[in-house]
Amino acid sequence: MKIRIHILFFLLLILAGANVKAQQPVQVVSTTWEERFAWTDKTRLFINGEQADIFITTHKDSDIKCTVVRSSRHADKAQAESDLKLMKLLNDQSGRTITLRNYVEIAKGAARPEAKLKSTYHISLPENGGGSIEIWNYFGSVQVDAISADIKLKVEFSNVQLRAFSGNADMSMKYGDATLTRLTGNITMTTDRSNIDLQHLKGSAIIQAQYAKIRLLNMYDPKHLAIDATRSEVFLDIPSTAQLGYEIKAENVDVNHPSGKKLRQITSPDGSLK
Repeated sequence: MKIRIHILFFLLLILAGANVKAQQPVQVVSTTWEERFAWTDKTRLFINGEQADIFITTHKDSDIKCTVVRSSRHADKAQAESDLKLMKLLNDQSGRTITLRNYVEIAKGAARPEAKLKSTYHISLPENGGGSIEIWNYFGSVQVDAISADIKLKVEFSNVQLRAFSGNADMSMKYGDATLTRLTGNITMTTDRSNIDLQHLKGSAIIQAQYAKIRLLNMYDPKHLAIDATRSEVFLDIPSTAQLGYEIKAENVDVNHPSGKKLRQITSPDGSLK
């Protein structure tokens, strides 16, 4: 009985310590940079982010507005302030290219930052201003709303939201989820271990994925849709009122469909199901 009492007392001490730690206030310090650049249909914006959340939308102005907030979170305010100084922001305009890049600069032999560091980009582009955007991002997120500019994404460990997009998109993803809604443009995606939720497609989408769960919802009248999925699950929702023909080629998979759908299945010589 004594051993049990000691163990219980020890566990209570651990829980009490964890509770005290959880109640410690977190100190947040930040710095904000803002700038405007001229924007034309030939301008290119390049963002190289790490541990960054990137939000891109439009505004009524004719230029591009860029705001970058760098923040540092730690229980010790002095530590948060010290680590914030390690966060650097490169901003440059060379010809038609605007470059934004955040990174952590650590001197040789110096300790790594203890605080949780993060950069948040808020970018506003002219409505129907054209141009192009290229984003590299690692361990963060990218959200693009109502953009007509062409965009190229290369992200890892980052989630992507693309809504009301009308340009051309080339996306490469690894270890992150994608939500694509109300797209009228053209999208080409290559993903690895990234789940995809595609809804209300009116443009075209070409997706090559592996190790993914892909949901295709409300497919009324897409211009073109092609999915090449390996070791993945695909859920296709075509409303009964939609006049849409489709073809599925499958190999070494189970194909499930409602009995009311009149589907014709053909087995190819190589054993694949069409």
